Amino acid sequence: MDTRRYNRYREDLEMMILNILNNTPKHAYAIMSDLEDLIGFKPPTSIVYPLLRSLHKRGLVDYREESRSGRKIKIYYLTDKGRNYLEENKERLDKALSHANKHRLMRSIGVDRIFMILRELHDNIDKLSEDQLRNMRRAVLSFEKEIREILINRGE
Repeated sequence: MDTRRYNRYREDLEMMILNILNNTPKHAYAIMSDLEDLIGFKPPTSIVYPLLRSLHKRGLVDYREESRSGRKIKIYYLTDKGRNYLEENKERLDKALSHANKHRLMRSIGVDRIFMILRELHDNIDKLSEDQLRNMRRAVLSFEKEIREILINRGE
């Protein structure tokens, strides 16, 4: 993932986390579960926990520790500064939620399967015969044509 896309992803997740916490305080796992509902997959903890630390450091979220089943967990909540930030950045939040919805819809139609097959193709393309490469070219062109036709007729 290039740096610009990664930064946008992080910024979108930050806005969604703030929005999630605007409704009710939650622990990190519940936040990740809500993110999964929004975007169609659970973001890795290696991204979510640093984002929560960053939001806390900036004073946008705070947490209280609670003991559950003998374990201490952090319950995150939005601060007044976080609420103001969310209100001031409503357009950014709307864009993040729109982007998340598009991502969720893409996953729901199986686009992630395309990426998996492309990785498999990449790993094996040098093992294909000329005939198989020609067949692959035809399949790709056919796929492209079908997708473009669907997109052209999307208003009907």
